[in-house]
Amino acid sequence: MKGDFTCITKSLQIPVIIISHRILEISKFIHKDFIAVVFLSEPHWIILETVFRTVENEKPSRLVFIFPNNLNNRKVILLPLFHQCFKKGMLNVLALVDDGRSDKGTEIFSYVPFPNFKLLNMTNVKNIQDFFPDKVKNLYGYPTRTVFRYDYPRSYLRLSSQGSTSVEGYLGKMIFTFAVKYNTSLTGMDPKNKFNKYNVAKMVAVGEIDLAPNFIITMEGRSRASYPLGIVNVIVVIPQPKKIPRYLYLLRPFDLGIWIVLGVFLFYAGVVEFISGKVTLARLHLIEAFTNIFLGLLYQGINRRVFNQWRFSIIHGQIIVLGLILVNFYLAYLSSYLTVTLYDKPAETYDKIRSTGLKIMAENRSLELYTRLHCIPDEYEDLYFAVDVEDLLSHIRSLNTSYAYALSMDRVNLLKNRQSFFRKPLLVPTNIFITQYAGTCPVSRDWILGQKFDEFICDVLAYGLKDKWLKDVSIGNDENVSDNYRLEFDSDEAVEATTLKMDHLMFSWYCLILGLLTACVCFLFEIVAYLLFELYFNLDSLDTNSGKTQGRNSDYLTKIMTNCFKNSASHKYTMPNDVDEKDSFCKEKFILSYEDAPKHLQFNPYIRKGYRTFLSTKLCFQSVFWWTNETVNIWSHLAGWLLFLGLTFNDISFINAQPSLTDKAMVWLLLVCFQLCMFFSFIYHTFSCRSEKDYDCFLTYDLLGIALSLLAIYLSGIYYAFWCHPQLRYFYSISVAVIFVIAIVLQVPRLNVSPNIKIVVFVSWAAYGIVPTTHWTVLMGGLHNPIVKFLVSRIIGMYTLSLIAFLFYITKIPERWFSGKLDFVGHSHNWWHLFVLCALYYWYNTGIMYLDYRAINGCSLS
Repeated sequence: MKGDFTCITKSLQIPVIIISHRILEISKFIHKDFIAVVFLSEPHWIILETVFRTVENEKPSRLVFIFPNNLNNRKVILLPLFHQCFKKGMLNVLALVDDGRSDKGTEIFSYVPFPNFKLLNMTNVKNIQDFFPDKVKNLYGYPTRTVFRYDYPRSYLRLSSQGSTSVEGYLGKMIFTFAVKYNTSLTGMDPKNKFNKYNVAKMVAVGEIDLAPNFIITMEGRSRASYPLGIVNVIVVIPQPKKIPRYLYLLRPFDLGIWIVLGVFLFYAGVVEFISGKVTLARLHLIEAFTNIFLGLLYQGINRRVFNQWRFSIIHGQIIVLGLILVNFYLAYLSSYLTVTLYDKPAETYDKIRSTGLKIMAENRSLELYTRLHCIPDEYEDLYFAVDVEDLLSHIRSLNTSYAYALSMDRVNLLKNRQSFFRKPLLVPTNIFITQYAGTCPVSRDWILGQKFDEFICDVLAYGLKDKWLKDVSIGNDENVSDNYRLEFDSDEAVEATTLKMDHLMFSWYCLILGLLTACVCFLFEIVAYLLFELYFNLDSLDTNSGKTQGRNSDYLTKIMTNCFKNSASHKYTMPNDVDEKDSFCKEKFILSYEDAPKHLQFNPYIRKGYRTFLSTKLCFQSVFWWTNETVNIWSHLAGWLLFLGLTFNDISFINAQPSLTDKAMVWLLLVCFQLCMFFSFIYHTFSCRSEKDYDCFLTYDLLGIALSLLAIYLSGIYYAFWCHPQLRYFYSISVAVIFVIAIVLQVPRLNVSPNIKIVVFVSWAAYGIVPTTHWTVLMGGLHNPIVKFLVSRIIGMYTLSLIAFLFYITKIPERWFSGKLDFVGHSHNWWHLFVLCALYYWYNTGIMYLDYRAINGCSLS
């Protein structure tokens, strides 16, 4: 026997290591041609277990059992031995049996596992290499146990419309191709919780399945990691940024820093010209100085007199050159934006994601791992929330833009492929790196195809099949996946470059229309102002013939307005002798205490100072920048007017999307009336000190603005609430309009209606809104209807804000409690303005939300 063994080792010409210990770590001494020789008197199972544990990581190597003693019943002894080897995944096994009682000498046995397990006598084999043939070229349908866990795009089962099931996903296709190559049948084991990574890894560890086509961390036990399919990075993917409104394109050509520099330069140059004017011309015209600098920066015409002095020529010459450069650069950049759609910059940090209000969705098991390994900074863990893998992948496949996602790179690449035909992808990757791991599949140590599977993975990577299968997943159809998520962003398909069309110039068209409307409004305002001043201030009559002959002359209205403002101070109030109206630095002399204030302004005895005396039109405008008890009132509603003006521009695209002309009119009515309310309030508080008659006149306009805002609130609410009930809509709209006319008629000064009665009419009109609200609530089925529950709560919120504002107005709180301490900021009228502005914006927001609901659902719940 010793001679036979020596002959074998010499024939193979490879080193021999004799195991003399119970267990020996031999991995560092061997390679693929290693032969392990085990001397046994009989197959004792404890000894066999030691052998298996020693060479279990060297399954490609050879294992030779040598029995020096004759075995009486070889088949009974060797078949269990070979079965145990097969169970441990060892195929290259020989058994050498010394038959000392016959002339046969040493007999060599092996086994063939496929298609039927049988003992194979190899004594007569002459070529030494034939002792270890490749036994897995054809497995004849031998089952490979696996789990096709829904782990898109890695592996999943797809049910076609014909009812057939196919393996999909790039890992699933790899397993399927491997099974075809080696003629093994895939047996899909269905665990109780097939979406739980832990359960799948445990099934591999205990030997219930041979492999899992998923990237799962292996557990202790009978499992190991396959050859890696690459390094996988995990990053954060966010929805595409929102579109930038068209009107904000005007700010995009220059960076914020340039705008700040221009603003600082405008202020600095304006102050320099203002001082120069004081030194050279001995006059103070701050507004004119800023206007000249601003026009110069815009490369616009400037009055020639500013070039009469050489100091001004130097200043304005440089400014005009700078304006020429800036304007041309600005227009060049702005023109490049006409045919494109601009988006905000994507959030590239956790802080920016937090500022957007997005939450990051992650798979529950993966998120536990990221947290345990401290892959996510502690201060940002609250941004993440965990879901099942099925929910996560459903959101990804439907391109739901309501969340950000923590995704591995294979899923990120899938998203890129799926969105390649979009002009702008809906989900975009960021530079936020979470972790990195090797993409390995858990494989059972006892799987007889483990080595072949690793070799197959190398071939897949070498031939680029992984990328091909991933691309096939991105363009394939999955009938089982439904898109139930509403996309918040446009997904226009990419198209070739087009020439400039009228659609690209729509914003310019809106600007032109707005400019023309503004000019018309200004023209009408001048006419109305002239008539009002003539009515209330007893203007000297103009020459009728001269008016007729100059009616079409551009100087006519100038003459009218000049005469109006010259004669408007009919109160004949005489300023103090030590006050020069041209001396704007003496504005403190125009600020009076409560006892010295004009009588018509003494309506709140708890405000003790900060009153303006009678002022001319010019000083009224200048008093906007003074610190008086009207400053906050003026600027709060001036800011409100700018707010609703901006919302008007912002909603241009929204209004265009509405199918009905009436829908457009309602949105315009709401915004225009809110703007008029704010603007009339601004005018009233600015010019209330011109005269008592001016005070009464502009108070009428202030109340008119309130009436218009109430009218807009009622008409818009009634229109959309009773959208599906035209008769009730007409009834309540007409009733509201009648009350509006009554309220306006009561404002006519010649009727001498008491202010208390006017206030009572407005309060009653506001309270009338409870009637259609109650009727609509009952008509819609009460608070059980979700839209009724939503809108009624918004209406209550609107009335609550209005009630709080009214309580501040009539109780004169808090200055009643702190007389003389809240004269400039914090008195009741300031709070009245604040809550009125909040109420109007709150209702605007409510209308937009309800309009969106009606546009989607129509009358389905009415």
